[in-house]
Amino acid sequence: MPRDTVFFQFFFLGGILEGFKILNFRKRILKLRNLKFDLEKNSLLASKIAQKIGKKIVVIYATSKTEFFGYHLKTFLEEDALTFTSLQKLPEALHNNFLTLKFFNKEKIFVIFLKAFDDFPFNKKIITLMAQEFQKWGLNFKEIFLKEKDKLKRAFFQIIFNTLIALNLKELKKINSNYQRNFLKQFKAKI
Repeated sequence: MPRDTVFFQFFFLGGILEGFKILNFRKRILKLRNLKFDLEKNSLLASKIAQKIGKKIVVIYATSKTEFFGYHLKTFLEEDALTFTSLQKLPEALHNNFLTLKFFNKEKIFVIFLKAFDDFPFNKKIITLMAQEFQKWGLNFKEIFLKEKDKLKRAFFQIIFNTLIALNLKELKKINSNYQRNFLKQFKAKI
């Protein structure tokens, strides 16, 4: 699937940016060679998140600092793991659907908060207070903390982690990629 080429696109885009003298991509990538991404640990954590999601609807709360990663996770959960996902941006989400979740069937919802170390203090406080309310309401949620300060590392790590969550959930749900591709191909042919 085209979305699975994101890593190739990452390096292709870096080459373009370097060619236009916008970014010294090779120098930044050389720094990334010493990445301390513990694949085994992150795979295990992604597997645990996928198990908690199961067949639930996922609501992702993101901030301006994590919105791209929220969109990436939403896309991968929907397209690879066939999981209905809603992406909500804080603080606006407080007005849109926050209280709705109190009255929704708690067994059918799983919430993910995407937090970053450099989020605005206001958004950090909102996430803390929302998590406290969700706990009172008996709603299942997980906070995913994007701690990398280097934006390139943050992107690299989070894209890998999001992909691991989606692939683990896809495997858990036993989704057949060939069936998925054939169904979409036949459906698009009707259009």
